[in-house]
Amino acid sequence: MRVEFTWCLIFLLFFSNVCFSDERNIVDSAQLLPNAGSPVQVKYLHSPDGSFTIFLRTEAGKVFRNSQSGKGPWSLQLNEEEYLKGFFATDMISHSQNPNKLLLVDKKGSFAVTTEALSERDKLSYDIISVGKDLKGSISVENVKQHPDYPDYLLTAVFAGDCGDLDPSQREDIPYCTRLVYGSNDFGFSWSFLQDFVYDYEFMPSLVVKNCLYANRHNYFLPFLHRSQPQVVTMMTIVSKEDRDKPQDLYSWHGNVELVASVDWFQSKPQLVMSHIYSFAFVGNLLYAAQVDPHEHSSVLLKVSKDGGSTFETVEMPFVLQQQSFHIMSTEKIGGQNALLAVLHGMEDSKPFYNLYLSDSTGTRFSLSLRRAIFEDFSLIRGVQGMMLTNAYDPEAFHLDRPRTLLSFDNGGAWHRLIMNESAVPHFYFYKRDRQNNKYYLAPPNSELVIFGSASSIYREHHFESAYSLNSTSGYILAHGVLLPGPDATLRSDTASLWLSSNGGMTWMEISPPGEYIFEYGDYGSLIVYSLLDKTSSLYYSWTGGISWSLISLNEEMMISNILSEPDAVEERMLILGKRENDGMVVFLDFGNLNIRQCDSLSDPATLSKMKPCVDDPTEWNEKDILQDKSSDESDYCSFCPADALEGKCPLGRKNCYTRRRSEVLCNNRESFTSRLATISCPCTLDDYQCDIGYERKPGSSECHPSYGTRDFSSKCGYLESKGYVLIPGDTCDVTKGLNLLPSRSSCVAYWIRRFVYVVFWILSVPLLLFCMILLGGCIKGDFRDVSSWEEILGLFMSECRAAGISFLIGIQWIFSSIQLLLENFINTSRGLTRGYMAIDRN
Repeated sequence: MRVEFTWCLIFLLFFSNVCFSDERNIVDSAQLLPNAGSPVQVKYLHSPDGSFTIFLRTEAGKVFRNSQSGKGPWSLQLNEEEYLKGFFATDMISHSQNPNKLLLVDKKGSFAVTTEALSERDKLSYDIISVGKDLKGSISVENVKQHPDYPDYLLTAVFAGDCGDLDPSQREDIPYCTRLVYGSNDFGFSWSFLQDFVYDYEFMPSLVVKNCLYANRHNYFLPFLHRSQPQVVTMMTIVSKEDRDKPQDLYSWHGNVELVASVDWFQSKPQLVMSHIYSFAFVGNLLYAAQVDPHEHSSVLLKVSKDGGSTFETVEMPFVLQQQSFHIMSTEKIGGQNALLAVLHGMEDSKPFYNLYLSDSTGTRFSLSLRRAIFEDFSLIRGVQGMMLTNAYDPEAFHLDRPRTLLSFDNGGAWHRLIMNESAVPHFYFYKRDRQNNKYYLAPPNSELVIFGSASSIYREHHFESAYSLNSTSGYILAHGVLLPGPDATLRSDTASLWLSSNGGMTWMEISPPGEYIFEYGDYGSLIVYSLLDKTSSLYYSWTGGISWSLISLNEEMMISNILSEPDAVEERMLILGKRENDGMVVFLDFGNLNIRQCDSLSDPATLSKMKPCVDDPTEWNEKDILQDKSSDESDYCSFCPADALEGKCPLGRKNCYTRRRSEVLCNNRESFTSRLATISCPCTLDDYQCDIGYERKPGSSECHPSYGTRDFSSKCGYLESKGYVLIPGDTCDVTKGLNLLPSRSSCVAYWIRRFVYVVFWILSVPLLLFCMILLGGCIKGDFRDVSSWEEILGLFMSECRAAGISFLIGIQWIFSSIQLLLENFINTSRGLTRGYMAIDRN
């Protein structure tokens, strides 16, 4: 009996270990980084053998290296003596075309450049290069920028003088501080001085350089030694020469600032692009520049160039842009050059609010997209075309009350509040989690979900990560949020929990208790890991889309600061970064040790034929129904279409359907997974249009109503006559088969007819007015005292008017005769003078 009991106990222990042994094998290695603080920056570089070489930069300015994709020991870069001398790394710059190159930036003006290959798997040796050696006093290096196409080219700002040894927060107390810019064309091995009195600096993208007229013109006159080098154009905003006799003021706008461009690394005089510049930015192949209005210094003219600054045209907007905070960014739309402009319109109770303006396909016309938006909370939902998310205050409210979360399916053409209402379109669904039995239940009707962002001015007591999505994780979104029972409920940030959406924001599931969390994806979004942003010894993961969650023990308590997956979140290996007291901690997780089977191949036609729509209702899921083995003929993948929430409407003029792994199937995508995109074109409807300049639509409405005063283009030839709508940028609906609300171009024939009538009218109006005045005067002089009937009055009136008309004609004849006489006298006088001059000359 005792033997049987012993075997039963062993069996139970073994069974319990089977349930958790694989989870324990996930924690592959952990290492302490002595006196280094928590890691704050990570760089992944491909090693020649296919693995990753990973570099970590810590709070203490030290850099560590691991050449086994994060597994195993971490070695300290540079010698300890260099750190003792004061080398403090503030940035790491990798080389996109050569994994053997890495640049470490020191805050005191030094650069550590690699000189050995990564394949040697030994500690890399570095050359210490200093920049700004000729400068007096202390210096500080900040913000190294790398050319997007030629990684050997670098720009860096150097602060010199009394403010060189101060951090930016302390530097604001000093009113004047000079910024100098240095450049390197050999990845930091040598630096040359380029310009001083600089405000901002950027490399011009190569796509823009091809269309830049002055860059191509000057290219033929470059020195011979530079003709073999890539064509690099550098743009800077600098103080004009006449104002360089006084220190540079970096923290308030200076009127005489010029935008200049150099095509030869500032060896010759740079090209003046624009004067009185406020700021500039590249969005795709468009250059946007804000220029102070020379006639009204309190306003800014936003201009755009399609040829790198060779020519500019003024951006058409429904208002005058004031000198206030504004941001411009690309919305990564497909087709055309599109930008999103966020303009700060006010502050109330220390809460900033912006208006969002969306450009058309040319990037030259902006129309109002959303009022009272919180720009810091704005997020693009990557991996799903046309979807974006932000928070905004109610535009109808008198005061700034609590924010509402809005979702757009069509690049900002229309916004929809995240409210669960069956009668509203689109349909959103929210599911709360019962943690006792690990079940989900549907939230009550009229529930509203508020997604928190990074706007610290609103949520002072908590820090939340913005909504997180990746291009490789089609439809997956992770964010902190609070589910409110109704639209008027009070919002409390301390009740925020972690929410997950797997279909681009149509359905949301609560996956954690209230708290602040750090999270990451793996295996193209199928693997989700999260942990408290606090001291902890464990974290949670799910490989089933949130159906089931497992606990991982880290064996040691640490303050977790970040969770990182390998680039693009395509693999199953992750790094847990944090610290314990003053020591940094790195924990390597390898979920490949779970030995999960590989999913079907999407390249197999049989897999696609067995694919079904995704089941996004977690109440229909059962943890016991998770398919770990391939016991079903159905495909491991499913498809979801964001347009399904819109009841047949097609955002962006097409119905896009995406592929992801089924949540109830436990398999590994490996690296063979590529999300399939199926597109069905649709006829144009009202939802395919955004409001034109001077019009706006309220959240949840499709109708565009006049807002700001529209401009009058009726006096121009060929102007666009707006109907209040323009096609949403990137929208590919079929206008011929649907609603055509595109602006119509006016005819130039009608324009010239109007101009001709206008000119003829003003030419004839002057003599006509004189005629009427003389005629009226003659009529008034008539004597009507002795007449006794209306016939006599009428006859006398006509005779007097006839006499006045004859007098008017005689007057006109006299005027023309006088003019003729004056001309004849002038001509005769001129001839006489000429003849006299010639006679004197002959004598």
